[in-house]
Amino acid sequence: MDPTNPETQAQAPRADWTRRTFASLSRPNFRLFFLGQGVSLAGSWMASAAEAWLVYQLTGSKKLLGLTAAVSMLPVAFLAPLGGVLADRMPKRRILAMASLLNALISLVLAALVFDERVQVWQVISLAALSGCVFAIEMPVRQAFLVEMVGKESLLNAISLNTFLFNISRVLGPGAAGFVILAWGTAWCFLVDAASFLAVFAVLLAMRLPSEAKAPPEEGFFRRLVEGFRYVARAPGLKVLIALLVVSMLFGHPYLSQMAAFAQDDLRVGSMGYGFLLSANGGGAVIGALWLAGLSTTFDRRKLVVRMQCLFGATLVALSFMADPYAAGVVMAASGFGMVTFFSTSNALIQADVPDELRGRVLGVWALVFGASLPAGQLLMGYVADHLGVPLSIRIGGAVCLVFALLLSAASALRHR
Repeated sequence: MDPTNPETQAQAPRADWTRRTFASLSRPNFRLFFLGQGVSLAGSWMASAAEAWLVYQLTGSKKLLGLTAAVSMLPVAFLAPLGGVLADRMPKRRILAMASLLNALISLVLAALVFDERVQVWQVISLAALSGCVFAIEMPVRQAFLVEMVGKESLLNAISLNTFLFNISRVLGPGAAGFVILAWGTAWCFLVDAASFLAVFAVLLAMRLPSEAKAPPEEGFFRRLVEGFRYVARAPGLKVLIALLVVSMLFGHPYLSQMAAFAQDDLRVGSMGYGFLLSANGGGAVIGALWLAGLSTTFDRRKLVVRMQCLFGATLVALSFMADPYAAGVVMAASGFGMVTFFSTSNALIQADVPDELRGRVLGVWALVFGASLPAGQLLMGYVADHLGVPLSIRIGGAVCLVFALLLSAASALRHR
């Protein structure tokens, strides 16, 4: 290949971007993890969409939509720090393998209840809460496991690719759920989800990792737990990230829990339209994750966090005025881009600075904040939506996110003058 050829010169930046974006996939263990997670996440998004649709069909209640979403996240507020401690003292692969089997069992039980045609909403909510407990334990473990697969030098890239995978599943899963619900019913979504968790279990067994034995910790369990909180309290940069996270979880992200009602009552589309909206949101998130993975390491990630929060808030305000489902899909894609770029960059900032021996516990604290704020936001938005309607509840939440990010940006600019 002639390096002086103009065509060769034009291809070189594209090749560099591709190598930079997908660098972590050169690691065999991460490739296996990526494959298993892809299958499992698509199944999980199918089940999540089907669960919301089932609850709304059973009750017609926007409050119960918010409650179901809330109880699936509430355990994170209590159990995520426990998962962080376990991540720092036990083999992470073992914890993740057990979690995948438990998740498969939960989905099987829900599928059986729906097939029996006597399912009640309290059963759906109870199983959502149980699933939330498993998720709370494995969330910080899964995040901390990335460094064992790719090494610290590729960690930021692996975080972005993992986020890309999570969100491309949001494109495939809800769209597939809309089709499956229309063709065969919600029970099949839960059955597919149960089968998909076995993919994670299989790839975890297939990995070849260094010795997974953990040295017995010198400190007691409670002391190790407190150490994670103390580190977060001493890190000034984390306080800004946590404030942004709290606002986003309370006022922004809960809009997804009301999409079933928004699609049916305001846009007047059925399950296929509902799936389209969630898939559009996931599509924007996929683009955002790939864009972030391909960025050079020299960009200012702290400024990017605030700017993406501004974008997220502005798109929610715009979504609240949408009456056409296709226009709403475009805005949903933009909101997905802003939301995922904000979360991925925040995660990267934390993991880049935290010591290896504290990574699980710090991620556990981060997950606790996430898990405490989101259920509260889902309940709040469900209450507001019942009294003022879904569009206005989304508009208020988006405006709060936008104004807070703008004020934070202005304050930061004043400090650096």
